[in-house]
Amino acid sequence: MVYMKKLGFYIFCILNVNNIFSQDFNNIHIWGRELISEWDSVNRKFINRTAKEIEITNNIMTLINLQYSNQKETYTIQWERDHRNVYIVFNYNGKNLGNNISHGRKRYLILFDSWSTSPVYYNTAFVTLYDENNALVFSAYYDIGNFTEFPIRASSELIEHNIVYRAENLINFSNLIPWVEGQNGNGVGEYIIRTFDNEDFLWNFKLILSNGFIDYNRPHLYEYNNRIKEIRIYYEGARDNYIMVNVADVPNFQTFYLNLHHNYNGVNNIIIEIVDIYPGSRYNDTCINFMELLYGK
Repeated sequence: MVYMKKLGFYIFCILNVNNIFSQDFNNIHIWGRELISEWDSVNRKFINRTAKEIEITNNIMTLINLQYSNQKETYTIQWERDHRNVYIVFNYNGKNLGNNISHGRKRYLILFDSWSTSPVYYNTAFVTLYDENNALVFSAYYDIGNFTEFPIRASSELIEHNIVYRAENLINFSNLIPWVEGQNGNGVGEYIIRTFDNEDFLWNFKLILSNGFIDYNRPHLYEYNNRIKEIRIYYEGARDNYIMVNVADVPNFQTFYLNLHHNYNGVNNIIIEIVDIYPGSRYNDTCINFMELLYGK
C-alpha cells in the first residue's frame, strides 16, 4: 500500500504483493525480458534490441536468446524452499545462460517481482538468478523504466568483521549483499539519500526494492535480522510533503509507483526514511537487499 500526504489530505493507492511462500508452485508463471537499447543515428532515437527472455510455468523453464534466431532451451525444474529463500534446480546443457556457465546440475536462488492480483499467478518483469557465491547468473527486466544512477548514501552503515554493509549495495543487484544500518536500536529513523540531477525525475518515478538480508547459503539471516515494514519518502527540506509506503515481508522484488510533487528550487536530495520494521528473531539490525528509483515508464 502507498499513500501520499500533501497539504492535509491523503491519496490511497493499493499495491497487491503476492506471497510466494504460501504457495506450492503448482500454478505459477514467471516471465522476464531484457532489452538492450541502441542509438539510431539516422532517426536520432533509441531502438530497443531484445537480448534474452525467461519464462517459468509450473516446473518448466524456457530460456530464449532473441538475438540469435530465437534460440530456445527448455528445462524441467524442481522448486526448493529454505526459510524465505526459493531455489530452482535443473540440469543445464545449453548456451542461453551465458558462455561462462558450465553444463551440469544447477541450483539457483530466484528473485522476481509479482504484479498479478491472483494468489497463484505471477506476471513478472524483473527476474534474477544467483549462484552459491551470491553472484548474479542471469537477469531479465522488461519495461520497468530507467535506472537512475544517481549517487546514494545512508545515515549509517554497519561495519562487522571487516565487512562494510554500505549504501551502494542497495543499487547493486550483481551480488547479494545488503545495506545494513549501523546505529544502536532497531533502525527506525535511519534513512537513505539519493541525489538527482534531472528535474524531470521529480514528478513521476517508481521504487523497486527487495527486503531483508538475502544470502544463498545462509537463508536464516532473512528472519534473524529486521526488515523494513514502512518507509517515508520526501524531498530534503520538505518532510511534511511525503509518501508513505507499506512494504511486504518478502524478499522478492516489490514495485511502488510514486508521484511526489515538488518545486525544484535547487533541492536535489530524495530521502527514504525507515518508519517501522518487522523485527528479527535474533538480531536488531535492519537490512535491505536492493532499493532503486527508476523513471521514464
